[in-house]
Amino acid sequence: MPDEVVRKVLQFITRGEFESVVSDWDRLRALGIVENDETIDYDLVLKILGLASRGKFLKNAILRFVIQEFRDDLRNKLHRY
Repeated sequence: MPDEVVRKVLQFITRGEFESVVSDWDRLRALGIVENDETIDYDLVLKILGLASRGKFLKNAILRFVIQEFRDDLRNKLHRY
């Protein structure tokens, strides 16, 4: 699809509509986080997490995610200290 057509379409849809059309993986690829060969730019991810952790809301969201997804790993790490 030509860029001009995409630009015109983007003028008439909401952010929510755009996000429902574009997959999360494609959004990450567009941001440069995921490469075309599906490798992940870990340096960029860590920079984003560092910036996100400055805000109280996102810091709490990161902590909830870690606890939810990595509970056993976290428990094992804490028992070592």
